[in-house]
Amino acid sequence: MDRRLHLLIWLLPALAACTPAVNPMTRVTSWHYTSEEVAGAAADVDLSAWTEAAPWQLPQGEGVLWLRTEIELPRTTTPQAVMVSMLAAHEVYWDGQLLGRSGKVGLQASSEVPGRIRELHPLPAQLAGSGKHQIALRLSTWRAGFLPANRFYGVVVGDQRALAEGPLRAALWPAACSGALVIGGLFFLSLGLADRQRSADRLFGLLCLSAAAQAGAESVRLWLDYPYDWHFARLLAIFAFAWLTGTLLVLFVSRITNTARPGRWVALAAASSLLTALLLAGWDPKTLAVLVIHLVIAFGLALVGIRRRSRGALLIATGIAACLALFLSNPLGFLDLPLFVGEGLLVLALAIAHSLQSRQQRRAHDEAQLTAVRLELELLKRYLNPHSLMNSLNSLAEVFESEPERAGSAIEALAHEVRTLGRMADQRFVTVAEELALCRAHLEVMGLRHDRRFELEAEVEGDRRIPPAIFHTLVENALTHGAAAVARRPLRLSQALQGPDLVYRFEAPTAPPASPTAPPGGGLRYIEARLGESYGERWNLHHGEARPTAEIPTWITTITVPATP
Repeated sequence: MDRRLHLLIWLLPALAACTPAVNPMTRVTSWHYTSEEVAGAAADVDLSAWTEAAPWQLPQGEGVLWLRTEIELPRTTTPQAVMVSMLAAHEVYWDGQLLGRSGKVGLQASSEVPGRIRELHPLPAQLAGSGKHQIALRLSTWRAGFLPANRFYGVVVGDQRALAEGPLRAALWPAACSGALVIGGLFFLSLGLADRQRSADRLFGLLCLSAAAQAGAESVRLWLDYPYDWHFARLLAIFAFAWLTGTLLVLFVSRITNTARPGRWVALAAASSLLTALLLAGWDPKTLAVLVIHLVIAFGLALVGIRRRSRGALLIATGIAACLALFLSNPLGFLDLPLFVGEGLLVLALAIAHSLQSRQQRRAHDEAQLTAVRLELELLKRYLNPHSLMNSLNSLAEVFESEPERAGSAIEALAHEVRTLGRMADQRFVTVAEELALCRAHLEVMGLRHDRRFELEAEVEGDRRIPPAIFHTLVENALTHGAAAVARRPLRLSQALQGPDLVYRFEAPTAPPASPTAPPGGGLRYIEARLGESYGERWNLHHGEARPTAEIPTWITTITVPATP
């Protein structure tokens, strides 16, 4: 399945690049211009004092400008029109006659009314004959709010219907991409908000919504002919959403690939992209730099994830590689159609990878729940085995008539121990104080059975939290292997902070197992299972003999857990 998905991700860009043929258009590629206020539309105007330049070489500053050029219109029977796209208010003249205007050209900013960024001027049939024609534009550019690299996007003459429908056709793919991103983003965000544990869903939902906002800001120019003084706000929004999308992408990929210290990579990507953007001129280069830097860093994290065999990392790397391939194939045009194709593919790859990992996490969660139930049953089974319970009751029966007060205390301790075990069994953590109370109740019951006094000296913080019945199991093991030794010297429990870890040390004056390499018994297996359930891989259990030549050997068990679970 993964192989077919990878093939689909690489094929879609090629399919998207197959755009249908369009009707021939005549685009103006050269202008004569002057900043003098002259009668520039007149048929007999003298162009000797005018300057000839390509559209991107025209003056980009504020002021009034006259443009003039000559085009040849082919013979045609369909209605023709002139499409003017620029950051300016303008008047357009065809063979000396006013064809139309957008906004109001002003000699000063106060007298200008901003024109729309794109305006379609239909050509009357009597003016659209074949042959050479003069086009003149008078325009003013006072309200852009910034100095653009090129404010003259183009003047095109051609079929009126094709010119009107062209932008709408171009907006279909971005609109579909934005709609899918919004639906996906809201779906995953609602899942994440409904369950606090599903932070990855919230992050992916925000990533989709940010990408949708960027795509929407990019495509708004295709379906909305807004006044040209709005253009700066649109470019700023595109840049901001591109930066936010890139930052969320790096954070999400680092999470999917289980990268250590993800904040470091997010900060690196955010800072380096902003610094690079500050050094570049023009908003398109700034946005491109932000996108490419984040994509490259996310691709590096995905490669690390592949090396670690993180589920979904290969799919993410493929999606990012496809996006980067689209950029390399057409760097200057990447912010148009390739951006939407690339973002759609990348989000598709991320969604599949996220689903694969979520399924894996749900399976692990189900297994953890089964383990918890098994541990609960194990705890109750270990304590309530018939042999142990019968011994306790027989001991109580023996002392009941001779020492009724002592028997009463023992019954109360036994009831407390059973009640506490039953309450703890289905909990993941209990306080150390509760655990110590359980241990002392057990020592009291066992003291009655053995007719001895057992003690536990503890120097630990009672408000710390540990998995249930951990110390109780150690106490039980100590009495099982050496009740006589425990009666001569108390059990000891202490704690020490070692960096981020908390180390519990349990000392039992008792005989060790037959062999240090022997497999752990039921008690130690229970402790290991509880520690694994509660701390994952962040724990350590060690046990060994200290002072083996002493009269009473001491068996020491250390349990290392995170100081903050």
